[in-house]
Amino acid sequence: MEKKVFKIFLAWQDQQEEKWLRFMAQQGWSLKEYTYFRYTFEQTEPHDSIYKLDYKATKNNDLDDYLAIYQDAGWEHVAQFAKWHYFKANAETAFTEEIYTDSESQVQKYKGLLKILLLMFFSLLFISFSFIQQETPSTVAWFFLGLIVLYIFAIINVGTKIKRLRRNA
Repeated sequence: MEKKVFKIFLAWQDQQEEKWLRFMAQQGWSLKEYTYFRYTFEQTEPHDSIYKLDYKATKNNDLDDYLAIYQDAGWEHVAQFAKWHYFKANAETAFTEEIYTDSESQVQKYKGLLKILLLMFFSLLFISFSFIQQETPSTVAWFFLGLIVLYIFAIINVGTKIKRLRRNA
């Protein structure tokens, strides 16, 4: 049996998403697929699986090697959406509950995400400039303005997460 759940987690909320996925596994729902805030779960026996998300900022030329590293460490690749990869491991047999055991690796993960957010933000700003400068802003202009605000919010939150990780290192 499958179950589809619509739930929104933003890029800097990966730890909350991981906790929720673990809770779902404990309820007997194992993640099968993820796309645009829609999770597809497969019904299983309730179990304790640790879920971790990784943002792979590089191209997928080395995807097989990337996945092999996680597999060798006991992690199963269960889903991918854009550059986000979802991994799970059995809580009782996992070598570690973290895929990154040092703060600097986590910082690098979020720095890669921040670079993409900044690139998207400036591209969006450039594209939307012609719509926003009109005397009477159209619905499209308001849409672009909303996206710009959302990207600013995302950039601030990811930047804050990076600073917090560096401070706690």
